[in-house]
Order: sequence, then structure tokens, then C-alpha cells
Amino acid sequence: MSVAAQITNVIRRRAPGSPLLRIVPQIIAIGNKYGIDPRFLASIAGMETSFGTAGRGRNTNPMAYGGGGHADWGSPAGSIEAAARGLAGSLYRGAGKTTVGAIGARWAPAGASKDLRGTNSQWGAGVSQFLTEMGGNPNQVFGGSYPGGVSAPVGAAPQTRGASPRGSWDGAAIMALRRQQSQSILSGQGYNPELGARARQMVIDGLPPIGGAPGPVAPGVVAPGPGAPSPGNFPQGGADTGRAMPGGVGGDWGGSMPRALEFLRSAQALGFRGNTSQKRSRMLTAAGNPSDHWTGSQSSYAVDLSASGASGDKLFSGLMAEFGQPNFKGGSWGNFDRGGYRYQIGWRVPGHYDHIHVGVRKN
Repeated sequence: MSVAAQITNVIRRRAPGSPLLRIVPQIIAIGNKYGIDPRFLASIAGMETSFGTAGRGRNTNPMAYGGGGHADWGSPAGSIEAAARGLAGSLYRGAGKTTVGAIGARWAPAGASKDLRGTNSQWGAGVSQFLTEMGGNPNQVFGGSYPGGVSAPVGAAPQTRGASPRGSWDGAAIMALRRQQSQSILSGQGYNPELGARARQMVIDGLPPIGGAPGPVAPGVVAPGPGAPSPGNFPQGGADTGRAMPGGVGGDWGGSMPRALEFLRSAQALGFRGNTSQKRSRMLTAAGNPSDHWTGSQSSYAVDLSASGASGDKLFSGLMAEFGQPNFKGGSWGNFDRGGYRYQIGWRVPGHYDHIHVGVRKN
């Protein structure tokens, strides 16, 4: 019997209305992508949300992964992708946790503060039961190759713009991480450095090195590299409109445009919508220097993020922590070099009390 049939038969018997029945090939593809038995992934969903039919996360988080189990991954497949990525990382496979029992001790520790109903102690047995019914081995959940997956699993870009030695953009996953970060910050729990590091690494991996060819591009994400890239879900416009304006060197202002717009995207994930300026016709800053906003600056791009007072401080703190500068609180201009680009950040400096300036220039 094929792995697809094994998964389908168990889910159909256990939860005939499960949304996972429609995405079994994607589950298999995700398992192959991360080197995880797809039957194990399905079994976790079975234990956590009765295969996506129960609990708050049944529609967008059947794996109950992230945000205390309440993260919104946009779709059942998005949740499975996120969980698989985590299982393949340093906390599980990288830490030598390769069996259901070892994984469960970290995934659902018995007696944890969030184990309000005392069910974590049953996690390992429940997952193992489903996995065994599907023909899997609770003591061997990593490795193997499973036919039957779709050709483009979740997280793989359906379109390409040339080859890249680096990773591909996964816009949905990045935004899901940022939504979790937003919930953490705005609820008062504070910035979650693990979520920030994961989002930052996904962004960095998706951007090609200077002079390199652009990598795969997922829908809704600004594409780096030559040509005239669409600014994803940002409205386009000309100078002085406050809208995204492709142009300059390579069509993306020397690669500075996608990098600057990532700050705008992060701000949106934190619940801030205002943007007052991107490219503009005025050449000089208030200090008399050529501005990154200026259309004549062919290898730079800038965004101004509307913000004020304590809410602006909160937004700025989240942006800087995700950028890797958690101790920079503003009050002076920050200039940071990253990967061949200069980032200039301004908040609570003269002329910047009602917005956060982010300018990016190719060095």
C-alpha cells in the first residue's frame, strides 16, 4: 500500500471531514523536503487537532504549532510546512531527538504551564498510535523518501527568475512568523528573539548576493535582482506618491528596494499601516545631503513608516530586534552595514518624531 493510501485511510477512518484529506500529496512533499516521514506529520495533526477538525487551529494550524498553538499559518499545508521546518531544525533533529518519545518530551512536556488539561503526557502514545496505524515506525521518523508528493510543495516557489545558490522566498511563512511576533509584542509579552531570528534568516536566504542572479520568487514578495520587479502586494506609483516605485540600477534600485520594503512589510505584520514616503523628487535631506528617497539616487531606496509616541517606540523596538539590533532604541541616527548594503535608521531624531526612516543603499 502506498504512503498516500496509508495516510488517507487512517484520516478517513478517524476524521472523515478532515481538510487534510485534500492535501495528502502536499504532506508527502513537505515530508520529503525536510527529510521527515510524512506519516509522522499527519499523526501529529491527528493528536493535536483530530486531523484538523477540532480546536482553534483546525483551519490554519492543524499542527497546533507556534504561538501557543494559536498561530495562523494561512492554511493547513502552511502549518504542516512550519512544523516540519521546526522539527528538522536545531531543537529537534539537530538536538538528536529522532523518536516520537524524544520529540514529544520537548513538543508537549508533561506538566508544562500550558498543559492545562494534563494531556501532554498522552502526546507520545497518541502520535505513536496514529503513526503505527499508518505503517510508520515511532522510533524512526526522520529520513527516507516517499513517492506520491506534488512537484511543488508548500514553500517552493511556483515561478523562477533564474538560478540562485541561496534559498527561495516563502512570503507566507515569513508573514506568519511576523504575525506571531506581532501578537507577542502587542500583547505585552515582548519581542520573541527565536521568531525574529527565523524570520530574519528566511529573508536573508531569499536575497541573492550582490551581483548574483535572483532566486525563486513566491507570490506577494518583492523580487530582488535585475529587471523591473513588481513590488508584490505594495501599490505602485511614481515619485512623491508614497507608493512603491521600481527603477534605478537593475530595476530594483541596486537591490535596495526589496530590502527597504521588508521593513515596511514587518511594520504591517506588527499592525502598522502608515507609509508616508518612498521615492521622491526632492534631492536633499534636511541636513543638506542627497537623500535615499531621491530618484537620482540610483542605488538606494527608503521608506518612512508612520509612527509616534509609545506605539512608535514599540514598532521601532520590534523592527530593530528583527534586524539584529535589539539594543538600538533611536534618538540618534543608526548606520549599519549588512551584506554589502548600508542601512540608515532614524527615529526620534530631528524631523523624525512622526515617522521612522529606513534608508538602504548599495555600498
